[in-house]
Amino acid sequence: MPNSSQTNPENSTYQGVVNHISELYQGSISQREAHEAARNLIGFCQLLLEIKSQKP
Repeated sequence: MPNSSQTNPENSTYQGVVNHISELYQGSISQREAHEAARNLIGFCQLLLEIKSQKP
């Protein structure tokens, strides 16, 4: 049975962000910290998109 990151593009993209953050820090942060950083980055991007959509 394939894992959810293979069948769900959103999970795959999220995991890609987590992996990229982990690579940027070359193992000096934990997986938990990489996940937290990914969630924070995604939330920040969502906020920027919301702000941009409210401008005339």
